Amino acid sequence: MPTWTDVVLSAAGHRGERPAVTDAATGDVLSYAALAERIGPATAELRDRGVAPGDRVVVRLPPGPGFPLAVHAAAAAGALVVPLAAHLDRDVFYECLAASRARMMITDRAQAEWSMRVAGDSRVRQILTLEEVASPRPDDPGAPSRRGPVVPPQRDPGAQPRRGPSVPPQRGPSAPPSRGPGVPPRRGAAVRSRGGAEAPALTFDGSRVISHAGVVAELRRLAPEAMLRERDRLLVVTTEPRAQVVLFDLALMGGAHVVAAPGATPGECRALIEEYGITVAAVPPWAVARPAGSRWPRVTVSAYGRSTELVIPRG
Repeated sequence: MPTWTDVVLSAAGHRGERPAVTDAATGDVLSYAALAERIGPATAELRDRGVAPGDRVVVRLPPGPGFPLAVHAAAAAGALVVPLAAHLDRDVFYECLAASRARMMITDRAQAEWSMRVAGDSRVRQILTLEEVASPRPDDPGAPSRRGPVVPPQRDPGAQPRRGPSVPPQRGPSAPPSRGPGVPPRRGAAVRSRGGAEAPALTFDGSRVISHAGVVAELRRLAPEAMLRERDRLLVVTTEPRAQVVLFDLALMGGAHVVAAPGATPGECRALIEEYGITVAAVPPWAVARPAGSRWPRVTVSAYGRSTELVIPRG
């Protein structure tokens, strides 16, 4: 039985330069071809950083081009993926991190330093930025070095003392590379998910673990309901982890174009709907009040114990 990543990305390489994900704030676009090409090296990078089958890896990224790269590189490396919302207050973030029992986190540059301060005495020992995971590998010709100095964490002045031994999380590798001397880099190699269909794949609370087979079954159940196809442009504003994971997966399976705009205001949502010709929007109900006299259908998708309402804008 195929794994989670196999199912979601099986057709990505055949869709060429069609946009897979666009960051509405920056205009950055990840094409399907680039997604297929970058997953392999990102998976190899995580394995070289010490990720072994069953290890828990927190992915704390807002909706955007880097989100599916990080999630599926970690899944293909055999990790148990723990998605966390990108914007949590200090105490909630720490409790979620402690509950995850993860030793590695992937986040963005904007959140890396803050995450290290708040991680405190959790089990996290490596905090990697997306650039460290998914950019060109340092052993590729002409690629700049990404292995920066270890940054010692600093306790957030307002943080409460945590129980347990304090071992500082580090930027960069804390485990020896898995590649032996003289073994060429695995850039461009086919992605082979470790562990098979029954291996643990995903958890949202650190407690209930869903296998690759379970995730695949959920996606196949939802695909006919969501009906995301190549003609669709999906606006993703929500940052709720369950909704974020399932919407990206369903869109990539169907070949849709995701336009990511986390935290967009109602006015920004309306502008993006018009600018990108959005056909489906995953936004809070108040964010896209339908114009007077129009009838915008709404579809409820329930996945992983959480319901998400999809709005279908029509002119």
